[in-house]
Amino acid sequence: MDEGGLDLLRAALAEEPDREMALAVILRALEVVGASERQEWIELAPPGEGREHAESRARDLGIVAGGPTGVPDEWSDWTQQRIAATSSDLAMLDLLAQAGRTRGIRRMAAERRQAMVLRPEAGDDR
Repeated sequence: MDEGGLDLLRAALAEEPDREMALAVILRALEVVGASERQEWIELAPPGEGREHAESRARDLGIVAGGPTGVPDEWSDWTQQRIAATSSDLAMLDLLAQAGRTRGIRRMAAERRQAMVLRPEAGDDR
């Protein structure tokens, strides 16, 4: 979506009476806008729990984008799931396969790692 479309969406969200729906759109928008733009989207979230959720998601996105450091226990379930589903770092996938918070996260990381190891390289005819 271009900047004009994002401006229209922000304006519509500011007037949206269904705050839960607005929050869902805001959380999705946080994933597509740059890190420097996230705060203005967070401010559109309903005060209290909704805004805290948006702030938490923005922090999670920073962890995912910055190359996670630390241990999985320090990351939210959402962050662990996103890394398990998208990472191409075999060591990170190993770590989540062993120490992910939930069985689903551990399974997802193990399956992604296995698929990456077994996937033939592009152009390999074997």
